[in-house]
Amino acid sequence: MTDFLFLVMILAYAASALAALAGVKGQQGRGLVALGAVLGAGAGLVLGLSVIASGTAFSRSYPDLIPLTGGLLLTLDPLGAFFLIVIGVVAIPAAIYGIGYTAAYDDPESHSSTLPFLDIMFSLFLLSMSLVTMAGNVLTFLLMWEGMSLTSYFLVMTENDRSSTLRAGLWYAAMTHIGLMLLMAAFVLLMDGGSSSFADIRTHSASLPAAARNAIFLLAFFGFGSKAGIVPLHVWLPRAHPSSRAATRAAPTRPNCAIGMSNVRKRMPRPPCRCNATSKCARGPARRVRLCRRLG
Repeated sequence: MTDFLFLVMILAYAASALAALAGVKGQQGRGLVALGAVLGAGAGLVLGLSVIASGTAFSRSYPDLIPLTGGLLLTLDPLGAFFLIVIGVVAIPAAIYGIGYTAAYDDPESHSSTLPFLDIMFSLFLLSMSLVTMAGNVLTFLLMWEGMSLTSYFLVMTENDRSSTLRAGLWYAAMTHIGLMLLMAAFVLLMDGGSSSFADIRTHSASLPAAARNAIFLLAFFGFGSKAGIVPLHVWLPRAHPSSRAATRAAPTRPNCAIGMSNVRKRMPRPPCRCNATSKCARGPARRVRLCRRLG
């Protein structure tokens, strides 16, 4: 069942982008794009619910894709499934509303090339954001993260004939790639010359020195925080969101921001639990002991 839902999600988003690329005019064309996006978001939503309900992670590996770096690895655990559900809940109404909203961009005299480009970026943005929640290794995460960043940049730049939009796009591109560099530095320290799988990284991270762990946390906090818009890295937010009238189609940037900070919890190492039979915390309240052992 999960395999089928994953396939539907990928194919539906791809079909939505292809429908936009085909350039079908009028409400029919806009409806086809929205239908593909709704099916993709709906399949992702049900996939997330399935993973949470079963408690079993969904995992797929594609080692033949970029084999020198370990290939692509997709793993959807309950935390990632929660954010995949959030994406679906927001993306479905955004896609439906977009059928009427984008009618203004369907004018062949003034926006002959804007609408197909907008629709393609919207579909690819949803796809890449959904795959970010499933990234199982560093390569997969960075590729999907950058795909999400670039497609959202082009959504902001839909009406690039205005100087305010150009400035907003520049701010957004600068901040998101500063964040990307911080994340790459954090992952290099985390990998420490070993495996790029997040499962292996979590196991290995317990042996990292305290100074390295602190440095990794700070790099990751500000790297993901640039996407989430934390102060003082929020400078792109008040410029990017109001500058483009296409912001309605970019409504899923709300879960985009939430995904930024959720990755601090999901990708970064946690301090090892020191609860054992003789430790002080083992003699504390049972609830605290269970929490410590779960986080460790």
